[in-house]
Amino acid sequence: MNESTDPQLSAAPSVPVSVSPILPASLTFGQLLDRVFRLVRTNFKLFMGIASVPTASMVVLYALMLAAILSLVNPFHPQNPPHIDPATSIGLSVVMLLSCIPFMLVYALYEAATSHAALQADLSIRVTVREAWARAWDKAGRYTWLMVLRILAVMAPIALLGLLVGGGTAMAALMGKGQIQPGGLYLLFPLLMLLYVCALVYIVLAMLWLALSYSACVAEGITAWASIRRSLQLTRGVRGKIFLVALVIYAISYAAILVLELVVFAVGAVGMLVMTMLHLNAMWGYVALGAAALLLLAAMFLWMAGMASAYSVTFAVIYHEQRRRLAGPESVPTQA
Repeated sequence: MNESTDPQLSAAPSVPVSVSPILPASLTFGQLLDRVFRLVRTNFKLFMGIASVPTASMVVLYALMLAAILSLVNPFHPQNPPHIDPATSIGLSVVMLLSCIPFMLVYALYEAATSHAALQADLSIRVTVREAWARAWDKAGRYTWLMVLRILAVMAPIALLGLLVGGGTAMAALMGKGQIQPGGLYLLFPLLMLLYVCALVYIVLAMLWLALSYSACVAEGITAWASIRRSLQLTRGVRGKIFLVALVIYAISYAAILVLELVVFAVGAVGMLVMTMLHLNAMWGYVALGAAALLLLAAMFLWMAGMASAYSVTFAVIYHEQRRRLAGPESVPTQA
């Protein structure tokens, strides 16, 4: 029988969709770091422009908190000692907590905007600050809900653990008629330290599990719940790499801000010494102190924006890498 007419011989064997015959080589640790810093450097103005919105909202938030505290403490009239009753303290704490909600909403949109910019930058596609924020605002509810889910996933188990520890301590105090026995204290402190370490480990793991949630939500247009499940899938096998890259980025940024603070303090000390030797008016000291504070504030903005941008670019690069590995090279658009 001719092979071309035999259906059993002419039919090609099917390959499962989930199996990719040729997987693209993944980036090594050094290649990933090099790509992240190169993308941040070439798109620095874009990322700084996107980060200016949450930074400005943070400055406004801190200014309002400082104004509220100063209105109670009244440091400009030390002859009138502040009198803060428990109700005022509770009310101030509640107001501060509620004031963090608008900032959380702004930061949720910022995560989406910077993720979109990072994803496009990894594909060599240029976007503007306006386009990035417009993309975030288009699905503001989805990205805000994703932020809420991420906070709950990270903090809810920790809060539950704190309630259990607090409840156990309260029960021990009640059983001891208001006092905890010394033997109970010896057991309580090691237990608290162990729980603290466990909480830190869980927070790190949870952040690694959810690292690619915003990249998946922005790139694939899926819901918040689906983005979390997608992140759990995409981070499998690369969580160690994400942790190491994030650790290196934090170490570099921390060293940079430490050097900057040392330089600012050294220049300030030299300036004060010069003013003292020249017997200059103290007003110039306040002017110099204000200028140094503004410079330090600008440097802190660059530091925070640069570190956040580096993290977003890291997640975007790893997201594309994992998506190509799991679904094939054709799953990611070709670079421009």
